[in-house]
Amino acid sequence: MAVRIENQAEPIPGYKLIERIGGGGFGEVWKAEAPGGLHKAIKFVYGDLETAGDEGMRAEQELKALSRVKTVRHPYILSLERFDIIDGQLLIVMELADRNLWDRFRECRTQGLPGIPREELLRYMDEAAEALDLMNIQYQLQHLDIKPQNLFLVHNHAKVADFGLVKDLEGMMASVTGGVTPVYAAPETFDGWISRFCDQYSLGIVYQELLTGQRPFNGTNVRQLILQHLQASPNLSPLPPGDRDSIGRALAKNPDDRFACCMDLVRALRGNSATAQEAQLSGAHDSRPEIRLTHTSAAVETPLRTPPRMTETQDPLGPADDDADIVQGSPSGTGEGWIRVQSAADQENAAPPPITLLPPEVRGDGVLVPALIIGLGHLGLGVLQRLRANLQSQFGSLESLPNIRLLYIDSDVDAARQAARGLYGAPLRPPEILQTRLNRPSHYLRSKEGRARIDSWFNPKMLYRIP
Repeated sequence: MAVRIENQAEPIPGYKLIERIGGGGFGEVWKAEAPGGLHKAIKFVYGDLETAGDEGMRAEQELKALSRVKTVRHPYILSLERFDIIDGQLLIVMELADRNLWDRFRECRTQGLPGIPREELLRYMDEAAEALDLMNIQYQLQHLDIKPQNLFLVHNHAKVADFGLVKDLEGMMASVTGGVTPVYAAPETFDGWISRFCDQYSLGIVYQELLTGQRPFNGTNVRQLILQHLQASPNLSPLPPGDRDSIGRALAKNPDDRFACCMDLVRALRGNSATAQEAQLSGAHDSRPEIRLTHTSAAVETPLRTPPRMTETQDPLGPADDDADIVQGSPSGTGEGWIRVQSAADQENAAPPPITLLPPEVRGDGVLVPALIIGLGHLGLGVLQRLRANLQSQFGSLESLPNIRLLYIDSDVDAARQAARGLYGAPLRPPEILQTRLNRPSHYLRSKEGRARIDSWFNPKMLYRIP
């Protein structure tokens, strides 16, 4: 019998579910009322521990990680209360946090700030670094999934959480057996091994992103991100000048070139506080020209290759749940088919991206050419909802445009609700929303007639770690 996951259900006797508060590639988290009226968080890990193969792999991985961290105690680690296996599903009861650093970052963006104020952010980094160093030095553990969504706030103090990928270090390094988030992953993980400096690398990326709203690697898909982490120099220009050397060292391709521990990174950043504050006051941390989208009936100005800067209402580089997990395996073969990624030096010396203008609007009698506009994933949802809002503003209703139809496709279970709410513009109608699913890895690896094989450009092992 499957575990009931809905409001007022009691998956564990005495623990009543109140509301869903988040989810990612490995499970979803609910707020619950525990015995005595205390509020806790319960994580429901995807997968069935009683089923062999892919279905139980994620749950088994999280269960092993729990066995590694259950004895670790620290005020800056979100405490684990208990874990149960019910009908093959792993349930983890945890301390309930107020919010995470991604929530705090978005709050700052709505206030017109580039990110979390530096002194406040350094306090959070200090606390997270202390917890990570304890795990690393005393317990020989690497978290391997450090990102803003896994750094929580409890009464304005940072706490590290979500230990589903925690790995034991055998001496100085270990091999990768679980998925990693490519946006924040250290380059050695793409080669199939883990060093004791992986979490420091991720923490450096988190710091730059939460301070400036811009990441040091701007790849928009897994292929680009892998190549940038392995070969490209990080773009540190958004940072205050005093922070660039410290973050650059934390993001060194060779793990041995990084700081000895995470606290050393934070100490280096604190030592640069005066220079960084002067740079923030003078605006030196963001000297790049701002690219604005100009909407008119005649033309839309947009860069051909470089994405526009974020506005206060946009999320940087995609959704909060950045769980496009991948597994070990560096790019193989000749590299044919990979997208070239410019280094920071190349980008500085390159000519400005060309501007392309749409042709003038044509009015009058004629044949209406049908157009189906398809949006995929979180970014596609934002585009479709803003497009619908603009069309409705100009024409009153899409019914007056019989040649234009919209279709939103997503595999996320919450996609339909988000699309219907109109988070970024006009809400989509049910016929315009298609919730689909990912097939099993074997589906994409069959050599059936007419199906393109992917192993010439994509490491097939990664398929087994995509949620």
